[in-house]
Amino acid sequence: MAIPKVFKCTICGEDFRFETGHRHGRMLELYCGLPCCNSCWEANPDGWLPHIGLKLTSILHAQRWDIPDHNAKGLLPRE
Repeated sequence: MAIPKVFKCTICGEDFRFETGHRHGRMLELYCGLPCCNSCWEANPDGWLPHIGLKLTSILHAQRWDIPDHNAKGLLPRE
């Protein structure tokens, strides 16, 4: 039996697991693979809320990664 991998959500800080057949989160492709739990992902369908956008921007800036353009709603896009 495979041991699930545990990740800490970049957004809320909660741990989530990747198990065979069950993924309780995802890696954010637009944000250099930062981990995100399903709860945070599902709570932001139109884009990342401004306080989350600031957090993501800060992380990307510190790592010298590209920051995606805001979407039509003025939010950083999820994907």
